Amino acid sequence: MEVTLDEHGRISVPEALRKKLGLEAGAQFALGIDGKVLLLKPISERGMLQEREGLLVSTAEVDPEVDVEATIDEVRAERSQNIADSDTE
Repeated sequence: MEVTLDEHGRISVPEALRKKLGLEAGAQFALGIDGKVLLLKPISERGMLQEREGLLVSTAEVDPEVDVEATIDEVRAERSQNIADSDTE
């Protein structure tokens, strides 16, 4: 798929890609360079939510380098410790 850079340095993301990625006007991106490749990554603090068939679903991707189960275990342990600490006060 090809896009053209306009005289103001802008490109337009084709509608099919916007829909596939759940992008809307005002979406923010992280911009980077890898050699001669321009990288454009949507920024999302809480993941992207879309309404599908009346339900909100997350369309965020999980970083393959993140051990999700270990992260969940760490958060649960921290929460349990916080609860235990508050019970002793």
